[in-house]
Amino acid sequence: MKHSNNIQYAHTFAVTVTYDDRYRLLQHVVSGAFANGVEKIIIVDNGSTLASKESIQKLELASNGRVTVVVLPNNRGSAAGFKAGVEYAQACSDCEFLWLLDDDNHPTEGALAELLTQHHKLSQSVASNKLALVSLRKDWEEHKKVAQGVPVHKAFPRRSSFMGFHFLTPPRIWSRFFPPNRVLPKEATPIEIPFAPYGGLFFHKSAVAKLGYPNERFFLYNDDTEYTYRFSQDGGKLFLVPSSVVCDLEPSWHVLDKGETLFSHLLNANSDLRIYYATRNQSYLARHFWMGSLITYTFNKWAFFLLLGLFALKHGKWKRVALIARAVRQGEVGELGCLKI
Repeated sequence: MKHSNNIQYAHTFAVTVTYDDRYRLLQHVVSGAFANGVEKIIIVDNGSTLASKESIQKLELASNGRVTVVVLPNNRGSAAGFKAGVEYAQACSDCEFLWLLDDDNHPTEGALAELLTQHHKLSQSVASNKLALVSLRKDWEEHKKVAQGVPVHKAFPRRSSFMGFHFLTPPRIWSRFFPPNRVLPKEATPIEIPFAPYGGLFFHKSAVAKLGYPNERFFLYNDDTEYTYRFSQDGGKLFLVPSSVVCDLEPSWHVLDKGETLFSHLLNANSDLRIYYATRNQSYLARHFWMGSLITYTFNKWAFFLLLGLFALKHGKWKRVALIARAVRQGEVGELGCLKI
């Protein structure tokens, strides 16, 4: 086995979920994972196009057993996709660690070695079955801010926020804490955080007993937030490892463009489906997991809709406001799953 900083490249399996026509991105993820020392990659085909399916099958055949493809009959959402991949890895006796990656997450050099090193150190004080780490992705604003020195409680949304909005947190307020192009520190120690995305999530196989599996009722969006937050609130610990970097090959749809606000983004995004599921699931989490005060939560919700209405006047997007309102109602009462919008 290879060694780095006296840490063996243990039997690490990468799990990634792909869909549609994204093989052009997936192939870079696969090469980056193998370059980092991953022993095997499990690709969950979650409704890929015929051309992508053929390319993925060729990749599997040429891998000498190092790539396994799990095919789902149709696109069942990210939660079902990662659940299928993690379940497959759990059944493999030679799997020791799991590293979850989105199909556009390219691991930089040494990313896995840093995770293994930090896991070895942290497991001296936290049991492996209660420990999860996550690589840094610069597109995740909360994680980038934490890595740059912003306290966790200031980088993440305040308790009782609604859709990330809180009346005590004016838009763009965090820009005063760090320069926009500051270089991320390479020597930063792991930082405990409340939740994380799938992309870059790393844990020992034994942690699945506590971490469990993604909740398919979320179908799309925020299922990774619920998955990791559930773990951190159930006796486990989740740490961001800033020295392990995973790059997004294309920007996530939820990332705000320069000069864009949360409200204009929600109104002008080109997919009703994305807005519906993201809003519904985030509302569920805000109401059932992240709420500290019902009064504060309710005030933030109505302030949010007031501001959304003002933006709708400007953009003429009242149908989108109605969609968001319906998604919020369904989310708050726990009406999840794959629904017609």
